[in-house]
Amino acid sequence: MFEKIKEDKFIQMYSEFAASVNKKVYVVGGAVRDILLGLKRVTSEDIDLATTISLEENIKFATENNILVKIKNRKLEVVEFSFNGTSYEVARLRVEFYDSDNKHNPSNVRFVNSIEEDVIRRDFSINALYYDTHSNSLLDPINKGLEDIKVKRIQTVLDPNETFNVDPARILRLIELAGRTGFSIDEKTLECAKLNASKINDLTKQRIGVENNRRYSKKYVNEDYNTYIKRVNKLIKELGISGL
Repeated sequence: MFEKIKEDKFIQMYSEFAASVNKKVYVVGGAVRDILLGLKRVTSEDIDLATTISLEENIKFATENNILVKIKNRKLEVVEFSFNGTSYEVARLRVEFYDSDNKHNPSNVRFVNSIEEDVIRRDFSINALYYDTHSNSLLDPINKGLEDIKVKRIQTVLDPNETFNVDPARILRLIELAGRTGFSIDEKTLECAKLNASKINDLTKQRIGVENNRRYSKKYVNEDYNTYIKRVNKLIKELGISGL
């Protein structure tokens, strides 16, 4: 099932380097979800990696293998490698802390070694599955993601009110995710999305624009586009959102 990951040359090299410095590498997020759903569109550029490898070690790996690396966020230790024309984004496992007046950018970060700690910053359970590239094992640290994929349900990792209050953009991602998968939305998750929908107006126009562009892109639609759009618009109306 995970042949795409197992056969990826960059991931092989990166996993070997991680093992040599006693670190871990995981594929996480939408790529793992879509592979489990049997979607054939997953490409190397759709793969997000999470790791315990430090920024300094990432630079060492790039230098030793003559691979171009770009630091996308020094504070969060997010880097992007370019290998054979493909980009790979890698983020260090972490826990984030936010001030009450700035809920989008973390005021403090603590890097961690366990996915059980990292997973709490993920949005939805079906996006919170980790594929260990060394042991080739699938991990579900909150014990909800695999079941939710099986029953075709979307729910948040943490309390949905907290999830949407911290980042209202996750309501827009909920709409996109429900539209693309056709999954039902957990009752409490849906109710809290409705309660927090007005907070979308607090997002910058740029951030809303990024979410809108992704939501209406045909790249990730796996069925008739008009059917997808009808599903999305119905949910937008149900949540009482306007002005997108």
